[in-house]
Order: sequence, then structure tokens, then C-alpha cells
Amino acid sequence: MAHAPIVESFARRARAGAARPVSAVAGFDRKQISVLGLIAEYRFRGVLIADIDPLKRRERPHIAELEPAYYDLTDADMDTVFNTGTFVGPEQASLREIIRALQETYCGTLGVEYMYLSSRLEKRWIQERLEPIRSKPSYSPDYKRHILERLTAAEGLERFLHTAMSGRSAFRSKAATR
Repeated sequence: MAHAPIVESFARRARAGAARPVSAVAGFDRKQISVLGLIAEYRFRGVLIADIDPLKRRERPHIAELEPAYYDLTDADMDTVFNTGTFVGPEQASLREIIRALQETYCGTLGVEYMYLSSRLEKRWIQERLEPIRSKPSYSPDYKRHILERLTAAEGLERFLHTAMSGRSAFRSKAATR
């Protein structure tokens, strides 16, 4: 087939306005990139607004980068289905569902700060454990008691070592100055 008729066909379609769906796709692609940026930002900074102060003594900061409007996403986009990228869960979800899942995972009563890690494998390992369960593990009462016992034992050991070793380091520093 000759090349000239194909080129002329595309030129006619562009003059007639048939190329407009391409810009609509480009607009959707821009919004898709914004959604992926929002997901990344929740992973990085969601811990800053996590509900980890049970006495509510500290006001949770407002972080503009965690708002959809920062990415030019509006209320009209809330029911639009987007690809969730590397977020563990369904491959596609509405923006409303994505934001709810991100808030449950990264802004709940468990604050997780891990994006500083240099290893992608380690970051992915953490994401695979947090995101599917929305940072709410379902442990049996016996396992919860086991965890509490281990934490209590670790804190007891830490206090013992602090008491036992703080006197030795003071003794050594006095001996070193003589």
C-alpha cells in the first residue's frame, strides 16, 4: 500500500477533529501518573500523619502532597478507575478506593517509615506485608501475648544493660583521666 494515502488520511482526520481522543487519553495518562505519584507520597510521608499519639497531645500536620488536589485530581476523578501500579492489592481501583486503602495502610495507628531503605527488595518485602492487610494484622490472642512477653523481656534486658553498663563506662572514663 502506498504511504501517501495513509498520511493524507491522518491529516484529514486531524483537520476534522478526529484526533481529539488522543488528547483525552493524554489527559488520562497525566492523571494516572498523578495517582502513582500520590501512592508514592503516601509511602514516603504517610507516617507523618499516622495516628500514633494515643493521648492526642500532638496535632497531626497537614501535608499538601497527600491531598489529591495537589496532583490536579478532583472530586470528579474519585470514581474513575486507575491502575494501582506497585500498590499491593487489586490492579485497578477507583481513586476513592485507592486513597482509602493508602490512608488505612500508612496513616492508621501503625506508623511505618521505610522508604529511606536503599534496597528495593527490602522495600518491596515491607510493602507486601503491610499493604494487603492495610497494616492491621490479625494475630491470635496467644500470639499477641507471646509478642507482649518478648517485648517486655527485651525492655527488661535493655534496662539491665543500661544500668550495668552505664557504671562501667563512667568508671573507665575516670580511670582513663588518672
